[in-house]
Amino acid sequence: MATYYVTTAGSDSNGGTNDTSDAFATPGKASSVATSAGDIVYIKAGTYTLTTATYSVAGGAVQTPTSARVAYIGYETTAGDGCPTGNRPIINAGSVAPAVVISIRTTGQQQLISNIEVDGNNQNINGIAGQNLYYAYSNCVNCVCRNCDGDAGFVYTSAVGCLSIDNDGHGFSGCRPVYCRAEANTGTGFYGIPNNAMPTHCIAVDNGDRGFFGSYNILLVNCISDGNGAEGFYCDQVNFCVVNSIATGNTSTGYRMGYYGAIIKCADLGNSARASGTRFDTSVITISGSPFVSGTLELSNTADGVLCQASGVGVPGGLQPDLGAMPLGLTTDELADAIWTYSNRTES
Repeated sequence: MATYYVTTAGSDSNGGTNDTSDAFATPGKASSVATSAGDIVYIKAGTYTLTTATYSVAGGAVQTPTSARVAYIGYETTAGDGCPTGNRPIINAGSVAPAVVISIRTTGQQQLISNIEVDGNNQNINGIAGQNLYYAYSNCVNCVCRNCDGDAGFVYTSAVGCLSIDNDGHGFSGCRPVYCRAEANTGTGFYGIPNNAMPTHCIAVDNGDRGFFGSYNILLVNCISDGNGAEGFYCDQVNFCVVNSIATGNTSTGYRMGYYGAIIKCADLGNSARASGTRFDTSVITISGSPFVSGTLELSNTADGVLCQASGVGVPGGLQPDLGAMPLGLTTDELADAIWTYSNRTES
């Protein structure tokens, strides 16, 4: 178990042992040595532009080891500070095009990517991607993916407090999101939500296609779908339940449910139709005007906003517009530490 450091002032001929005199210069170099269980790579704020599409080499893309727990954690000034002002390290794809900028490889070992931004530079790539059968082990906390023109910004990950924005594709594909936001992507905000997932406190806004899309046994709680180019919430199969959520201003139906779909205590305004295809439609909250503060998705103090707040729909607490809104009062770094500690404990 070792700790490595990457800074823009470093050198890939260094050993990576500290961030003052021995740091690496690229995340790819750190990826080549962080291969043992418990290894941690701290990446300091700054921009790191890829110079090769090869994984785990100096200047290359990042790939975690298949069979060992490894964490990549961004920081602002001091390792472990959680990027308190949102100044994260940025890994930019530059002019090269790996399939994925950060590839999470695992066969059941917990991996953690925290406080890192990926800029795909409008290349045909994905930002951060895990593997289909192991998304529960691919943890992303407070990360950002933008300008990725492949399938999606985030693919097959468990995402907490993450933002996927301005991607020419989906925001999140095959992910389990909590406190996440998908904005201004050309595809669906949250696409292919896995079976038995429970996305909570998530926002899909101004995406070109649907806000949320899934198939089987999915429960969405306290979510907002606003201004998307198709349905706000859409299920094409069975047992898709939307609870305490809001659909506003979507081009198509606010809630489109498959067989045994359910809408429970949700609000609807300004969609082409309120609901279709649902077998259960209960406690729908009637609002006549936008419940949001102008220019945000924060519930307002107007009559409709107060009604939504009192009914517990949407994303409570005034945290919803902000990336990094953490549940249970935890800071980003505390949450990352909790995930890492839990992962080590359960696998030891």
